[in-house]
Amino acid sequence: MKKIGILTIVLFVMISPLMLYSQDKGYGWPIYRGDQMLSGVARGSLPDRMKLLWTFETEDEIRSSAVIGNGMVFIGSYDGRVYALDLINGKKIWGFDTENAVEAPPLLVKDTLYAGSLSGVLCA
Repeated sequence: MKKIGILTIVLFVMISPLMLYSQDKGYGWPIYRGDQMLSGVARGSLPDRMKLLWTFETEDEIRSSAVIGNGMVFIGSYDGRVYALDLINGKKIWGFDTENAVEAPPLLVKDTLYAGSLSGVLCA
């Protein structure tokens, strides 16, 4: 029996400043922990009240952290696919079949997304 994984990308209102930076200033979260120094620090401030903006469901569990850039959220899934989701509404823009589970976060460099699967293949 196949498990159904639900990615609840907890994009709270706190991500709103990140959305603005991502779309207007070229800023995003293109790598695990946000930057080359792996600082894990995002620009902006948190609102007093946060709320869930959207969720996205895949066919298996999610172990990959999300990366953000170019107005999209990128995630890998144990269903063997890498997904590009619209940052604002969570709708699927595209999915790519890597033919094996994806555990590690992808890496976004300009307009190229790099993702590896458990078969040892790096896709770009």
